[in-house]
Amino acid sequence: MMKKVYILLICVSLSGMFHACDSNYVSHSNVGKHVFQILKTLDTLPKETFRENFIAFEQLKSMINTIKEGEKLIPKIAQMTSETYNSDINYIFDNIRVEGANNYILWKDIEYVDYKHQTTRNRSMTLNFGTLFFKKNQENFKIGIYWLTDLNVSGLLGLGGLQRVE
Repeated sequence: MMKKVYILLICVSLSGMFHACDSNYVSHSNVGKHVFQILKTLDTLPKETFRENFIAFEQLKSMINTIKEGEKLIPKIAQMTSETYNSDINYIFDNIRVEGANNYILWKDIEYVDYKHQTTRNRSMTLNFGTLFFKKNQENFKIGIYWLTDLNVSGLLGLGGLQRVE
């Protein structure tokens, strides 16, 4: 009987390890490189695929609900609807593409330079706010990133503010 229990525990542990390997978790230090890879495909990336890099609305609401007084801490998100959330992501996508076009950026040609970030933590949730630096030819640019991580979920919360760096 004990042997069966041990085998069951080993199977459960191994399945958890394999599931963790398949998750979309990105460590805070790798967020910049991960988002950079998304930006490199922006010339041909469909809006729906871009949206998949953001935390799903249901997951975001669930994360906020697990935080004590989450609606007081993050009132804008707590009051947001799914339609508004998806509309905001579509706006981010369109805005980055327009800003890129205005700066003559072919996204496939950009080069990674650096990622500087800060993290803040509230219970199980960690917000990573950072700035991704990249260049296109000899021109330097930066873009802001908001990345949210929970025990089970990791993904974009915001992206934008493309600027040329002198």
